[in-house]
Amino acid sequence: MTGNETYLDYQPYDETVPSLIRLVEILYIYYIPVIICLGISLNTVVCIVLLRTKLRKKFYTHVFAATTISDNGFLATVLMIWMKDQAVDIYKAPGMCQMIIFMSHFFPFLSFWHSVSASIILLIRPRSSCLTNTCNGPGKSRTLIVSLSVFTLTIYIYKTWTNGVLVIQGARYCTILPETEEAMKILNILDVIVLLVLPFIIFAIFDLLIIVKQIMKLYLANSFNGSSTYRDSLKVVLVHSICFHVFVGPGCISKLILLFRYMSGNEQYDLKELILESIFQYMFYTYFGIKPLFHIMVSKSLRVHLKELLLKAKQTMSMSRMLMNAGSHDQTLL
Repeated sequence: MTGNETYLDYQPYDETVPSLIRLVEILYIYYIPVIICLGISLNTVVCIVLLRTKLRKKFYTHVFAATTISDNGFLATVLMIWMKDQAVDIYKAPGMCQMIIFMSHFFPFLSFWHSVSASIILLIRPRSSCLTNTCNGPGKSRTLIVSLSVFTLTIYIYKTWTNGVLVIQGARYCTILPETEEAMKILNILDVIVLLVLPFIIFAIFDLLIIVKQIMKLYLANSFNGSSTYRDSLKVVLVHSICFHVFVGPGCISKLILLFRYMSGNEQYDLKELILESIFQYMFYTYFGIKPLFHIMVSKSLRVHLKELLLKAKQTMSMSRMLMNAGSHDQTLL
């Protein structure tokens, strides 16, 4: 739900539909802001630990940090959409509609493909002396991040001129402009393929190869003989992959089914299908909010450096408190 339509516009056809509609509305009003706040908080913590400790010297650290920043960007976008649905007229600001549409595609693409890039590098690393030596540094990871960001900006810049605000009965709606509808039918199909289908396939191949290596006992020989940083990175990417399949996968499959139906000329949807699409969309949001929690759980080096950072912060606060008390004592003597 993006505020452009409500379930009340449709007539329920059985007694279970009103209850399902109420459940979806409750989830949207209360669950979505919780997952947004949780995700932004956890992503910020992970990003700070990655970039403010010794981990910042590692190649994969910057890729994972870029992922957390992209996740926060998308969650901030979802928050603005949620505010719009709570009667905050954010589309009144010029360009806000185009910016939200652009960010709702730009940040998920970066998040998915940063993780996909890391998975590809992890798979080819044992066979590449470049990736195990000279290329394995923060400079190369920054090059990857900047290149991917420029590429994503290039392929999604069209969103800023194919969408706009339409005023219907005094209400503002951010939607596809009528003159670009035909072009967007094709672009939306390409968007689903690039944004969801390709990462789904690559992550599936990554998981399959890891399982095969484990079964053939080549996994321990080739991967776990590497550095602890490499093993840690492998676990994190594996968690990203699993989270993608669990939280994004159902929506990906659903969109593919809808695309096939659309191409076959069947564009009719019943209420239960719309409700199911909303549930899949909430699962999509959950991916960005819950992923950093699993990152913390599986990454030993992240937890160690998080404890060190918290200890330093505690020591700094204690020192500041001592200086303030000493200053107050001196003033009292005077």
